[in-house]
Amino acid sequence: MKAQIPGWEANCIICGVSITNPICVNCLEKEIVQWLLTRDQEAIPMVKGITDFFANDVKKTNCIICRAEIGICTCCYINEIYELLLQRDIGLAQELITTFDFDFSFIEAMI
Repeated sequence: MKAQIPGWEANCIICGVSITNPICVNCLEKEIVQWLLTRDQEAIPMVKGITDFFANDVKKTNCIICRAEIGICTCCYINEIYELLLQRDIGLAQELITTFDFDFSFIEAMI
Protein backbone atom coordinates (compact mmCIF):
# COMPACT_ATOMS: atom_id res chain seq x y z
CA MET A 1 0.00 0.00 0.00
CA LYS A 2 1.21 3.50 -0.74
CA ALA A 3 2.18 5.63 2.21
CA GLN A 4 1.84 9.27 3.03
CA ILE A 5 4.55 11.48 1.59
CA PRO A 6 6.14 13.63 4.35
CA GLY A 7 5.34 17.31 3.87
CA TRP A 8 2.65 16.55 1.29
CA GLU A 9 -0.71 17.90 2.40
CA ALA A 10 -2.82 16.29 -0.33
CA ASN A 11 -3.85 13.09 1.41
CA CYS A 12 -7.10 11.31 0.58
CA ILE A 13 -9.89 12.10 3.05
CA ILE A 14 -10.93 8.43 3.06
CA CYS A 15 -7.75 6.36 3.21
CA GLY A 16 -5.25 9.04 4.27
CA VAL A 17 -2.79 8.04 1.56
CA SER A 18 -1.07 10.71 -0.54
CA ILE A 19 -3.00 11.59 -3.70
CA THR A 20 -0.31 10.85 -6.27
CA ASN A 21 -2.63 10.39 -9.27
CA PRO A 22 -4.99 13.36 -8.85
CA ILE A 23 -7.94 12.77 -11.17
CA CYS A 24 -11.27 14.13 -9.95
CA VAL A 25 -14.40 12.03 -9.56
CA ASN A 26 -16.10 13.90 -12.41
CA CYS A 27 -13.34 13.07 -14.90
CA LEU A 28 -13.28 9.46 -13.73
CA GLU A 29 -17.07 9.26 -13.93
CA LYS A 30 -17.04 10.33 -17.59
CA GLU A 31 -14.74 7.43 -18.45
CA ILE A 32 -16.67 4.91 -16.34
CA VAL A 33 -20.01 5.97 -17.85
CA GLN A 34 -18.61 5.49 -21.36
CA TRP A 35 -17.35 2.06 -20.32
CA LEU A 36 -20.70 1.12 -18.75
CA LEU A 37 -22.75 2.14 -21.81
CA THR A 38 -22.05 -1.23 -23.43
CA ARG A 39 -22.02 -3.25 -20.21
CA ASP A 40 -24.63 -2.16 -17.64
CA GLN A 41 -26.50 1.06 -18.40
CA GLU A 42 -28.72 0.61 -15.35
CA ALA A 43 -25.67 1.12 -13.11
CA ILE A 44 -24.95 4.57 -14.56
CA PRO A 45 -27.35 6.53 -12.30
CA MET A 46 -25.85 4.78 -9.27
CA VAL A 47 -22.33 5.70 -10.40
CA LYS A 48 -23.48 9.31 -10.80
CA GLY A 49 -24.88 9.20 -7.26
CA ILE A 50 -21.52 8.09 -5.90
CA THR A 51 -19.82 10.87 -7.88
CA ASP A 52 -22.23 13.48 -6.54
CA PHE A 53 -21.55 12.31 -3.00
CA PHE A 54 -17.78 12.73 -3.39
CA ALA A 55 -17.83 15.83 -5.59
CA ASN A 56 -18.36 18.03 -2.54
CA ASP A 57 -15.59 16.57 -0.40
CA VAL A 58 -12.81 18.44 1.35
CA LYS A 59 -10.47 19.92 -1.26
CA LYS A 60 -6.79 19.01 -1.06
CA THR A 61 -5.27 19.32 -4.55
CA ASN A 62 -6.25 19.82 -8.22
CA CYS A 63 -7.26 17.37 -10.93
CA ILE A 64 -4.54 16.94 -13.54
CA ILE A 65 -7.17 16.83 -16.30
CA CYS A 66 -9.67 19.62 -15.55
CA ARG A 67 -7.99 21.43 -12.61
CA ALA A 68 -11.03 20.92 -10.32
CA GLU A 69 -10.21 20.70 -6.64
CA ILE A 70 -10.28 17.18 -5.17
CA GLY A 71 -9.84 15.43 -1.85
CA ILE A 72 -10.33 11.74 -2.66
CA CYS A 73 -7.84 9.47 -4.39
CA THR A 74 -8.66 7.50 -7.52
CA CYS A 75 -8.36 4.20 -5.65
CA CYS A 76 -11.02 5.11 -3.08
CA TYR A 77 -13.43 6.38 -5.74
CA ILE A 78 -12.93 3.33 -7.96
CA ASN A 79 -13.30 1.12 -4.88
CA GLU A 80 -16.75 2.64 -4.27
CA ILE A 81 -17.73 1.89 -7.87
CA TYR A 82 -16.25 -1.59 -7.51
CA GLU A 83 -18.38 -2.25 -4.41
CA LEU A 84 -21.48 -1.09 -6.30
CA LEU A 85 -20.76 -3.32 -9.29
CA LEU A 86 -19.80 -6.25 -7.07
CA GLN A 87 -23.39 -6.32 -5.79
CA ARG A 88 -24.66 -6.41 -9.37
CA ASP A 89 -22.15 -8.57 -11.28
CA ILE A 90 -18.85 -9.90 -9.92
CA GLY A 91 -17.41 -10.30 -13.42
CA LEU A 92 -18.17 -6.69 -14.26
CA ALA A 93 -16.61 -5.55 -10.97
CA GLN A 94 -13.43 -7.46 -11.77
CA GLU A 95 -13.39 -6.01 -15.30
CA LEU A 96 -13.63 -2.51 -13.79
CA ILE A 97 -10.47 -3.14 -11.78
CA THR A 98 -8.52 -4.36 -14.80
CA THR A 99 -9.84 -1.61 -17.08
CA PHE A 100 -9.31 1.26 -14.62
CA ASP A 101 -6.06 0.02 -13.10
CA PHE A 102 -4.73 2.61 -10.66
CA ASP A 103 -2.62 0.15 -8.59
CA PHE A 104 -5.45 -1.55 -6.77
CA SER A 105 -3.35 -4.01 -4.80
CA PHE A 106 -5.64 -3.63 -1.79
CA ILE A 107 -8.71 -4.48 -3.89
CA GLU A 108 -7.04 -7.33 -5.74
CA ALA A 109 -6.48 -9.02 -2.39
CA MET A 110 -10.27 -9.04 -1.92
CA ILE A 111 -11.00 -10.68 -5.31
